[in-house]
Amino acid sequence: MKIPLVSDMCRTISKDFGVLNDEGISFRGLFIIDEKGILRQITINDLPVGRSVDETLRLVQAFQHTDKYGEGELSDRCINRLLLYNRTDCIGCNE
Repeated sequence: MKIPLVSDMCRTISKDFGVLNDEGISFRGLFIIDEKGILRQITINDLPVGRSVDETLRLVQAFQHTDKYGEGELSDRCINRLLLYNRTDCIGCNE
């Protein structure tokens, strides 16, 4: 998976995305942008609150799933089944 990482030493990105506070400190911002350049999710947390890699992965997978199948998002349980068993028939997750 190729994911670009950037540094924002001049705080230009923080200013442009609206996460720079009055003291010049950036809030914890997460912006999920799809392969078409469409912004799909914005999450901005206060400084003491961290982010969850698992939740971010769930969101990315849910967007990819709905783009491909036009269905509702995947639940955590369904994602776990897909990861553990490499199953592709987990639409709906009735179990």
